[in-house]
Amino acid sequence: MDSHFGTRADLQRLVNTAHNMGIRVILDVIVNHSGDVFRYEANDPAWTGEKFTVRGFRDAGGVPVLPFGPIDLSVHPNAFPDGAIWPSEFQNRDTFTREGHINHFDDFPETADGDFFGLKDLYHGQQRATTGSGGIDEYEVSPTLRHLCEVYKFWIAFADIDGFRLDTVKHMDPGATRFFASVIHEFAQVLGKDDFYIIGEITGGREFAFKRMEETGLDAALAISDERVKMTGLVKGEINPNEYFDLFRNSLLVRKESHVWFRDKIVTSVDDHDHVDQGSQKHRFCAGGSTSSPWQFWH
Repeated sequence: MDSHFGTRADLQRLVNTAHNMGIRVILDVIVNHSGDVFRYEANDPAWTGEKFTVRGFRDAGGVPVLPFGPIDLSVHPNAFPDGAIWPSEFQNRDTFTREGHINHFDDFPETADGDFFGLKDLYHGQQRATTGSGGIDEYEVSPTLRHLCEVYKFWIAFADIDGFRLDTVKHMDPGATRFFASVIHEFAQVLGKDDFYIIGEITGGREFAFKRMEETGLDAALAISDERVKMTGLVKGEINPNEYFDLFRNSLLVRKESHVWFRDKIVTSVDDHDHVDQGSQKHRFCAGGSTSSPWQFWH
């Protein structure tokens, strides 16, 4: 756990305090990628479908001087905790797809196997070669995805977490997403958490989001397009509230007969780091006017 955010005991106290106040706590978790933990030999190659040579893991200063493989702390004592990647189970080169950054965000398999900008894509598995069907039921899970499941199961058990906001689901193979959701739901139920909630960040519009949500077993989709814009306008008193609430009544888009189906399947927020409502620009809820850079208010 990053010491900048406190200790494990601090997290336990936060969750206990929230629960005593009737508040549920949801962690923002990432399964699709790691940080920019290594450098390619060619620095920043674009996806071509081929694997690229890696120069090395980055040290605490970001320099790629650590071996790209299991780290021996007796040889590299300063590698922990801010160099390479930890836990050590993720230091195998096959943890990563190593296929360069995504250029075409709507092209499969590039969008699933490429790096999300500088963030390094994790290898979750593949469709079974025996069938080649590409079906979600034919997914072979990698050791990396199994290790990720164990990591997030730990935080549920340790801190009594109530749900996950699962990042960048669009960039995960549906088979990987369904495996993760199934493992986490089953584990939570063993702990008595029958209503553990997994919210998937799925860009690409409501129709795509709900198709992906239903086929993978996620509980809801995070709304980050016009839902976010209209919710912000509602809170600020800038739009008629009907413009926001009508989004949840029209279920014809996803061919559902009930007009209340969107009720607990769309989840959005007034403010977070993905807040987008000025064209392609990201900025926080209280920001005003346009920004000179689309990333200026990202963090």
